Amino acid sequence: MGLEIEHTEFSAEDFVRFRDRLQANLRALNKLLARPGFGEGPLSFGAELELYIIDHEAKPLHVNQEIQRRLDDPLLTLELNRYNLEYNFGTHRKKPNRR
Repeated sequence: MGLEIEHTEFSAEDFVRFRDRLQANLRALNKLLARPGFGEGPLSFGAELELYIIDHEAKPLHVNQEIQRRLDDPLLTLELNRYNLEYNFGTHRKKPNRR
């Protein structure tokens, strides 16, 4: 995090490598979710969901502060750039403040 993006164009091989890594991660997640007893008992881990904010042309929208302010959810945090948000799922859940 915090590193400059060096590449903005990618080859077909880059996309294949990304797809393969994504599929491997999804298989591992599927295996975890299929374990007998998964999800039973007290929560034991946290997770985060990265959200990228884009317009209809898939260009970054620099509005994360406005979204965070409007949603007023303590689990929604800002990232370093203005087109990204992070939703944190902890080991205990708090009800978000909805307006």
